[in-house]
Amino acid sequence: MEKLLFIASIQYGEPPTGGGAQAKNQLLLAHLQKYYDVRFFDTWNKCSAVSLLSAIFYIIVFNRKCVLSISGRGALSIGKLLSFLHIRRLIIYFVIGGDLGNYVEEHPLCVPVLKSFRWILVEGQYMKSQLNELGIENVNVLPNFKPIGNLPKKKNNESGFIKFVFLGRLIEEKGVGLLIDASRKLYEEYGKKFSVTFYGSQTNTYSQGYFDTLDCDYISYGGFLNLKSKEGLRQLSEYDVMVFPTYFEGEGFPGVLIDAFKAGLPVIASDFHANPDVISNPALGVLIKPKDVDSLKSAMLGFIENPSRISTMSIAVQKDVCKYDIDKVLNKENFNRIFEK
Repeated sequence: MEKLLFIASIQYGEPPTGGGAQAKNQLLLAHLQKYYDVRFFDTWNKCSAVSLLSAIFYIIVFNRKCVLSISGRGALSIGKLLSFLHIRRLIIYFVIGGDLGNYVEEHPLCVPVLKSFRWILVEGQYMKSQLNELGIENVNVLPNFKPIGNLPKKKNNESGFIKFVFLGRLIEEKGVGLLIDASRKLYEEYGKKFSVTFYGSQTNTYSQGYFDTLDCDYISYGGFLNLKSKEGLRQLSEYDVMVFPTYFEGEGFPGVLIDAFKAGLPVIASDFHANPDVISNPALGVLIKPKDVDSLKSAMLGFIENPSRISTMSIAVQKDVCKYDIDKVLNKENFNRIFEK
């Protein structure tokens, strides 16, 4: 088998509590190991400095193809060092997150380094366009991916009571406060015809205690939802619509959008970064203006006033999600194209 070096924040051997990057890298490593002899270096947490130094040593000493799935700064540092030492290696850079283009705009000297990589694989078309405008042409779009498997059967909502759900880190930039404000306005104007449940890792701003202080029974915090389990996905499928009003600059292609589609949930999402790539037509969800409470409230009201549309959209999203199946995205044919010389 052909030998590869893989440098990534993997959190190897543990549940990926670090976030979407670690979950994605664990899947990526497992699929690379199907086709290649992979030596990996885990830059997660306390191991990061030692692993990165060891990885750089291996890159310099051994002429192997190298896969990077680390931060932009880390990837650029490796590229700069190889350039300084006049060492040529075939490097594939899987970009995690969505702010590489912004970083390069602020640091234009990085452009030659990125051009030296064989491929830069980004999660959304907006990133490819942004890098192309900066003169970087060796860019391809490779969407996020997950195992799809058997999808839960979605029950029709016959009550007319809409259950909205939020999945993600509980930070302001993910639109948590925005969703709370929109929900309050909806309740004040239309009464209790809906609920909103938040799932995700707590922060100092949005903790369990914070949600308890809201003193409204239509907004609640559900804790952590394990979507790698059948039970977690089944529990998600009991909701009607996912709401994801993010404006987080580091957002790439959020894996929670795939989870929502798997569970049969149409999505209300901000028209931001890769979200329009995923919600590519009105059958899959609704795009709203970023940071706009009224736009979000209007989209939520659209489902409250017309709940019958959800069943049709549920069928559409579960059909669409199959294209993000990891076995389709990371198959041998695609790897051959990525690693061709």
